[in-house]
Amino acid sequence: DVAQADSNGITSLMYASQDGHVSCIESLINHKADVAQADSNGITSLMYASQDGHVSCIESLINHKANVAQTKNNGFTALMSASLNGHVSCIDSLINHKADVAQANSDGATALTYASEEGHVSCIDSLIRSCSDQK
Repeated sequence: DVAQADSNGITSLMYASQDGHVSCIESLINHKADVAQADSNGITSLMYASQDGHVSCIESLINHKANVAQTKNNGFTALMSASLNGHVSCIDSLINHKADVAQANSDGATALTYASEEGHVSCIDSLIRSCSDQK
């Protein structure tokens, strides 16, 4: 069963996304794995791929209709995850797929907040540039 999850609600698709295994992602999705399924904390496969810097996984998941606006329990997004962890290529990919740079979580923090807190200058530049491009 491709929807089977461990005690934390983490599925095979989430593990494949976290570890950067695009071919496994494709196979699991072809066998009806749900790209929108979240673990017990509300973290999706797209968020796992974003936190660990796997652009090819992000692209695969989005091509299979993963929602870039989906949030975990506290409003945290895949874009915030990529920003927190300093993955500018993931940020660019998510923005290209219409992730909302201005979206805030339940604490009012945005992707720019997380990039700034962690000192990820290239991420800050990318986020600000995308805001300018949208005007």
